[in-house]
Amino acid sequence: MEKFPLLRLPAVPLKKVVKELNFILLALCSEKMGRVVASMRFKTSVFKINHTAVEKNISVSFKTLNLQWNFVVSSDASEYNYKYTFEGQTIKFNIIRLHWRYFTINSLCGSSTAKTVEHFLRKTFVCENIDYKIDGEGCQNIENYILEKVNKDPNCKSLSLGTIANVQMNNSSRPKPFTQPIKEEHLEFVFKNLVDRIELIVVGDPGKKFRYYYRITQKYITVRTPKYWFTFQNLIGARCESLILSRNERSSHCNLNPEQLNNYLKRWIDGKQPDISYLYVELQWYPQKTEKWGQLTAGIELLDFDAKRNDEDYGGPSLVNMRMNNSKLKFWDIHATDGTMSCIGCEGTTFLLKVFKSKE
Repeated sequence: MEKFPLLRLPAVPLKKVVKELNFILLALCSEKMGRVVASMRFKTSVFKINHTAVEKNISVSFKTLNLQWNFVVSSDASEYNYKYTFEGQTIKFNIIRLHWRYFTINSLCGSSTAKTVEHFLRKTFVCENIDYKIDGEGCQNIENYILEKVNKDPNCKSLSLGTIANVQMNNSSRPKPFTQPIKEEHLEFVFKNLVDRIELIVVGDPGKKFRYYYRITQKYITVRTPKYWFTFQNLIGARCESLILSRNERSSHCNLNPEQLNNYLKRWIDGKQPDISYLYVELQWYPQKTEKWGQLTAGIELLDFDAKRNDEDYGGPSLVNMRMNNSKLKFWDIHATDGTMSCIGCEGTTFLLKVFKSKE
């Protein structure tokens, strides 16, 4: 079979051909081919860096291509059949599952290998909206990593602190997800030091004794373990534009009660919660049950929801998409004293507030 002279093609048809191939593996063929692929400026749609006790990998996705690069512990280095040299650093790897659109690469676990792979991907492709996932067990010197790596990355979109591990139970054929603990000092350090433009996702559990007595200043935050530590004072003190209090497991709902949410809504009406655009809470009770609904909406004028407003002017995810995903979700309008409009919604144990940001 004759070889196809790919690099002899003119620039425009060359890019069209490369775009239809597995251009990540193509970039690993040689340093020259890597430079050619880099010149085409392919943009990532997903770029995730995971350094936790459960997983150590980098995941990259494009419109037509998906890669997960794992860093694994192995005693047999001979199983890594491929070798690529990038800027003087050699990466040994093995392709363990290959479909040209979805594939996995394994490399020996090591900080130098992970750094080289990350540097290769960043330099070869346009890497935007980067998500970091770390914990104290998988990331050594977590404080320095946040200050020097995460905060200084202009393309960082989010930081997830903690992880979930799947544990095989004796009485079940399927593993059960369990939230892994995180250290209290790590969560407190992140709250105080993570730059506020980066979305914070608290996945791990800081424990029943943890309390945070300072103002939360992140603009975008999701807490998946709010049951014991997230209080009403945390809620009214937060300077968040988007605040999501969800749960990893059935028993980890938020502990806010109807009177506290009613108090929060009245504070918003009076202009005392000016930062919030989107509040989403998964509760331990059903908001639409008669008694709870009466406590939740006491003293608040509820208006018929105006569906004619521009969906894009609301904070948070699209109302249209939310209704498509949950047809039982109901909304009502409420007005603040300054004329600002918002809607509240509920279904099951879910309550949400979405503020309408009118354009001037």
